[in-house]
Amino acid sequence: MGLVDMLDGLDNMAEKTGVSVESLSTLRYTSQAVSVSQDQLNTGLTRLAKTMADADGGNKEAIETFRAMGVSVTDANGKLRATDDVLQEVAQRFSGWENGPGKAAMAMRLFGRSGSDLIPLLNQGTAGLNSMANEATALGAVFGGDVTKNAAEFNNNLAKLKIAAQGLEAYIAGPLIKSLADSSQAFIDARKSGEGFLGILDRMAASRPKSPARRSGLPGVRFFSALQQSGDALKAPKATEQIQAYVNKRHGA
Repeated sequence: MGLVDMLDGLDNMAEKTGVSVESLSTLRYTSQAVSVSQDQLNTGLTRLAKTMADADGGNKEAIETFRAMGVSVTDANGKLRATDDVLQEVAQRFSGWENGPGKAAMAMRLFGRSGSDLIPLLNQGTAGLNSMANEATALGAVFGGDVTKNAAEFNNNLAKLKIAAQGLEAYIAGPLIKSLADSSQAFIDARKSGEGFLGILDRMAASRPKSPARRSGLPGVRFFSALQQSGDALKAPKATEQIQAYVNKRHGA
């Protein structure tokens, strides 16, 4: 992943989870230090935000999950807490539990299927997460919202330019695509008449009717004519030159 894509990813995650870019930067630093991937972190945070919203919305299973941990998803005013604040408290609980099936099961209830993958991060506890955050800041690994917004805008503009370029390509290639369609249809017609590709060329070389009207009615000639048009659109490709040489050779030219 390049720098711009990484910064764009942080901006997207901030929008999805409500966690600040700065906090996501420190969590990214910490997760990589304990072998938790960016994708695992992103999936876990997104699921935690959903579980919190479910609990706040009255979902009994989500409410019971946080109650069992002794963690509240709302503040004193009844407002939903920030996802990274709840993560800190959840990590503190996890750091005091012994590793095992029960711990893994609770992680999955909070963070979804990737929950068990986040246990090395959660085991850091509040003190460990804060320590790693300070280290990330000292090393310049914490990014601000402005730089990630600029990265997101840059990637969005690249996507728009790519779509515009595809439109230009379609406009330029239109005649060629039509010629190729005609060529393929002529070949299908020739095959339906029982002729093979080389057989078509053989008959063209052997017969070569003098009358243009008679010659144009042959399936093989129609195919070869369409193929030549494709060659013109491609500015004399090697395939067309080779076919012409073959025909000339068979005719003795």
